[in-house]
Amino acid sequence: MSLLDWYQQNREGIAPLLAPLGSLVVGFGTIVVGGLVARAALRQAEIASQRHEAQTKADQQRRIIESFSKAIEQLGSDKLEVRLGGIYALERISRESPSDHWPVMETLTAFVRERAHWEEPDTVLMESTPRHDDKSAGEKRRPPIDIAAVLTVIARRRGPDRHREARMGRQLDLGETDLRRANLSGTHLEDANLSGAHLEAANLSGAHLERAHLHKVHLEGAQLFEAHLEGAQLFEAHLERASIGARENIA
Repeated sequence: MSLLDWYQQNREGIAPLLAPLGSLVVGFGTIVVGGLVARAALRQAEIASQRHEAQTKADQQRRIIESFSKAIEQLGSDKLEVRLGGIYALERISRESPSDHWPVMETLTAFVRERAHWEEPDTVLMESTPRHDDKSAGEKRRPPIDIAAVLTVIARRRGPDRHREARMGRQLDLGETDLRRANLSGTHLEDANLSGAHLEAANLSGAHLERAHLHKVHLEGAQLFEAHLEGAQLFEAHLERASIGARENIA
């Protein structure tokens, strides 16, 4: 007897048994199809999210590039308020985009080196100018407002950014600059290049100058209370009248 003949003879008894099985197969198929549909929907949502994130990052990067370019233009302005706007715009960029932090620092320190580059006084003018017994007239000069603003931005660098600088071997370059009477109290200048800089009467109390390059630096009359000078290179440095040591030990 064939299988077909057997089924025809016994189909009335088999049919009730097959009905639940058919429902089970249909239900299982529905679950499988539903799962596939849900998985496809989830995948589409992930792709849409990734595209949105990529677009957001692209828009942010485009905005940062545009802001950076505009800030650079502002630094070259003849108007003080415009230059200040550029300086603080760069600070915002450095905080918003960690990858742009160091380019901002390089830009700002280059701005200082250009606009506050040390110029040797004219010899003839010096000979005709009356001398002062206590302090020279140059030591009474303070950094211009925009230069002081850059120094403030440098002092406000956040810990993670400074640690990244150290890890990547970055060094702030303020060499050969005129920073007389500048306020750099507590500023982190580890490994910085200050060779040949003029910091007469500057406030460097509590400044971090570990391993800094201070070759031929001028620190006459500077405040160096509790400054960190471990490993600093002080070859031929000028420290006349500088206040060095802990404040409580100063009479």
